[in-house]
Amino acid sequence: IERFPGKCQGQSTADVVIAALMDGPTEDGLQALIPEGVTGITARVEDGVCQLNLPSEELDAVDADTVEQMLRGIVTSLRSLEGITAVQVYRDGTYVDAYE
Repeated sequence: IERFPGKCQGQSTADVVIAALMDGPTEDGLQALIPEGVTGITARVEDGVCQLNLPSEELDAVDADTVEQMLRGIVTSLRSLEGITAVQVYRDGTYVDAYE
């Protein structure tokens, strides 16, 4: 959140985390968790459950191992936030899986 002092107003913490992950690392030598070209990731939190929506068309262009690694990293980041007890994953609004 410290990286986005002006952007945070009106956004949930989950949105800010997704934005930071999409911007990628700020230190040299680190690899971005979210592949370049994947931009349509959204998150919404309701009653402690984060609903993570991923863009199918953009992810279809990425190999399956990279998508799995990205998903694990996003879910871990979101579950580390206070108040989030589970993450439900959707692709283009269609339910895929849940992580508790």
